[in-house]
Amino acid sequence: AAIAVVAATLVLTAPTADAFTETEVCFTIADGGGTGSPGNDRLVKVNRTTTAVTGIGTTTGTDNIEAAAFWPGTDTLYVSNQSGSTGQFGTVSLTTGLFSQIGTHGQATGTLGGTSTTIDVNDVDSMAMDPLTGIIYGALRRSGSPDILLAFQRSDGDVIPDAFGTGEDFVVIPNLTVGGTTVGDIDGLTIDPFDG
Repeated sequence: AAIAVVAATLVLTAPTADAFTETEVCFTIADGGGTGSPGNDRLVKVNRTTTAVTGIGTTTGTDNIEAAAFWPGTDTLYVSNQSGSTGQFGTVSLTTGLFSQIGTHGQATGTLGGTSTTIDVNDVDSMAMDPLTGIIYGALRRSGSPDILLAFQRSDGDVIPDAFGTGEDFVVIPNLTVGGTTVGDIDGLTIDPFDG
């Protein structure tokens, strides 16, 4: 069966589990191609050398996974799924492709426009794990406004309080102007695996 990747979250990895004999694969969660209810997202594995694509399971059981991050040295794929107004945090099995919720992202407090503001963390569009600290960083999409950088606890996905200073659970990622065009939607984060 063909797998249509309409939009995807791409995560490169070299898994360590005995179940995977390929050492150079990447995993992606396609926004289409899944079957069953609930969910149309689907985990797929792409061989980086041959470009062979293999679907894992038939669905993640979700519809809006847009961010994923591997825990280096493990086979744990953390993800964020937007479910209505809630940002669900969990893992996706590399064997079954199914999502397991660990917790939610909750709310974050920080400074927006000079005012202390509390926001719902529900649309995380990219994540990356710092391999030295185990902290997961994520970019929250804010339609029509600059995205926000947050730090999440690996144990439950909740926002780390004061991660960027007293009373600052987040920082605003300023938009950039490139060739006269303003860009600001953060769709990918990465952290150097050797020095953080």
